[in-house]
Amino acid sequence: MIGIGAFLGDSLSVGRIFSLFNDNYELFLFAIAFGTLVLMGGLIGWFKYLNQSRRSTMGLAALGGPIVVSVIGGLVGTTNVHGPFFLIVIPMLPVALLGLVLLVVALASRGG
Repeated sequence: MIGIGAFLGDSLSVGRIFSLFNDNYELFLFAIAFGTLVLMGGLIGWFKYLNQSRRSTMGLAALGGPIVVSVIGGLVGTTNVHGPFFLIVIPMLPVALLGLVLLVVALASRGG
């Protein structure tokens, strides 16, 4: 939500408020990559300790969260790779794929 808020503020101000993103792209890309790895590690670790219904809920949230963020970002502004939304798009594919894997594992463990 913070990322979408920053994206909306930057879009409405035509890039004047959050010019920090453009000036320090490498720093933000490193922080996003590191944060994505920590998030995925945390999801996998947490998944191990939940019961089967909670696992399914976690898988759906991890799969659906990036989709919801993409839809909201697309409604607020375009998903231009040269805009600030690009910083939010980077971790979406790995997190959505992890959510799909977690959901499949949760559903498979339910049947067995």
